[in-house]
Amino acid sequence: MIKLMLCDDHALVLHGLEKIINSFNGMQVVATATSGEDALGVINTGMQIDILLLDIGMPNGMNGYEVANRLNLHYPAIKVLVATQTTDPLAILWMIKLGAKGFISKNIQPPQLKDAIENVYQGNHFFKDHNNSNQYRVYLNSAAAIELNKKTASSLTVKEMEVARMMATDKPYKEIASILKLSESTIESYRQTIFKKLNAASRIEVALFMVRMGLF
Repeated sequence: MIKLMLCDDHALVLHGLEKIINSFNGMQVVATATSGEDALGVINTGMQIDILLLDIGMPNGMNGYEVANRLNLHYPAIKVLVATQTTDPLAILWMIKLGAKGFISKNIQPPQLKDAIENVYQGNHFFKDHNNSNQYRVYLNSAAAIELNKKTASSLTVKEMEVARMMATDKPYKEIASILKLSESTIESYRQTIFKKLNAASRIEVALFMVRMGLF
């Protein structure tokens, strides 16, 4: 039996998801919470939970990022499946960095929801219906990509690696230049070199690489 907890600040969403999930064979919603604090409170009691279905944007109190971070640090066995409306790739990357195993839209159809839960429970990543989903799978699920990326990572100089780490954040290039005490033209030169070495066409691909290699 896959035991799930749901955390979303919208009661109707919680009720709908709970009803659908409890209709699936082999799955049961054992707890719900409308805030990050409530979710962690339940988890701290020691209740057995396999998957936390978590919203990112909860305006009152602890948001999804904070909850995921706490779980990653203290309860790594609980897998996080994010249910969100956002398609912002950086938001998704931050959740990946914090240990999230998958992302689904709140408009997902029941068969896909079941598929997502089963995949995450089995230790896979699930990104269906999200922008760049193929990129996420390549960087996070392919053993061949790991070996290729290890070789690629070794080709970056110390300074290029430092710049690449900054590129994997949401900071603008001007701010990166200021933080690293480099000129904007120097940062641009590093950017082009990093793109070429990583065979990347965008900052999102650089960020995916850094997450993949545990360098983010």
